[in-house]
Amino acid sequence: MSVIAELFEKVSHPTRLKILSLLQDDPMNFSQLKNALNIESNGNLDHHLKKIDT
Repeated sequence: MSVIAELFEKVSHPTRLKILSLLQDDPMNFSQLKNALNIESNGNLDHHLKKIDT
């Protein structure tokens, strides 16, 4: 997969865009992100963070 295609895959979900936006100015830990995004499932947030990180 090309680098550009991989980048588009990483930001193709609204939650991942929100994560990147929240982390743009200040670091946040997992719990802070979870609360800011109003996500109840640890697995859901973990999934999105892994998608961004790969």
